[in-house]
Amino acid sequence: MGAWLNVYGEAIYGTRASIFTQIPAWGKVTVKPGKIYLHVITWPGGSHQITIPVIKNTINKVYLLNDTATTCPYTIGATVVTITLPAIAPNLYASVAAVSVNGDPRASDSLYVNNSSTGILYSTESNWSYSSGRGLGDYCDDVHYTQTNGDYFEYSFNGIGVDYITERNSDEGQVDVYIDGALISTVNCSNTTRQVQQVVFHRDLTTGRHTIRAVKRSGTYMVFDALRIRVDPSAVPVIPVSKSDVSLPVVSLTIMKKGRRAVSFTAGGCVGMSVAVYGLDGVLLYKSSSRGPAVVWHMNNRGAEGVYVYSVTIARNGPPLTKSGVFHLAN
Repeated sequence: MGAWLNVYGEAIYGTRASIFTQIPAWGKVTVKPGKIYLHVITWPGGSHQITIPVIKNTINKVYLLNDTATTCPYTIGATVVTITLPAIAPNLYASVAAVSVNGDPRASDSLYVNNSSTGILYSTESNWSYSSGRGLGDYCDDVHYTQTNGDYFEYSFNGIGVDYITERNSDEGQVDVYIDGALISTVNCSNTTRQVQQVVFHRDLTTGRHTIRAVKRSGTYMVFDALRIRVDPSAVPVIPVSKSDVSLPVVSLTIMKKGRRAVSFTAGGCVGMSVAVYGLDGVLLYKSSSRGPAVVWHMNNRGAEGVYVYSVTIARNGPPLTKSGVFHLAN
């Protein structure tokens, strides 16, 4: 242990826990201002690649901590940063790659909206087809697609930016993208070979509510994979995890700290409710329903800190009501 700390102690001393909500299959993560340390316990074979979720910070370089001159190539995709490691692990038990970033490491303030998410409006739904389990690398392994020019999808959101994520292929053409009713760009989704999870449209926006509409203009197919909504940090309620009861607007959402930390979703005057909670990377963390007015998500304290997205559907007399929001648990 002493020999290991002589080389890798920087990744232990003065660091704190991972900023990500999920524990990677290949090992562990620690962070401190300017650095993210990737403790690779299971060294990858094949292409020798590992991934971490996209972060808010600018990445300067990735290098091996035992040999700072050895840099590791990386690519930043729609949802993950892919890092290529050397073929041979420098340490038999746990090697460390350091990600140098500007500032204190922060998980992305982005919310991924999948093509099958509640709230997306499709024109002439009979024209749109849904394809799942494609195995091509799509976000959540599914897409919606249409072959009819003039078909569109539309989504309204609160945020300060939006990216349209789709695939490019030889049988796809141009798509007109509108923001709040104004044509902003005509994007070309054609490519000689298939490319998945491509950001074909990016737009920074003012704080507030906006609507994106993408309209098929040409080509055989228009494909829709996902949207990436950038959340206004000032609009994300920050809740100290040391407090025992804090309520948020929209639905009554209470953070409880009684043994295991729990999040209670409640709504008056309803005959039932269902709740889904996601990480900012779009991974479903919890889903449950109740015939009563409350659903409680019992969390592990170890994974409590972080930013979460929730969607609550309330059953009542009349049409069901769906509410969604974002909350941030912070030590």
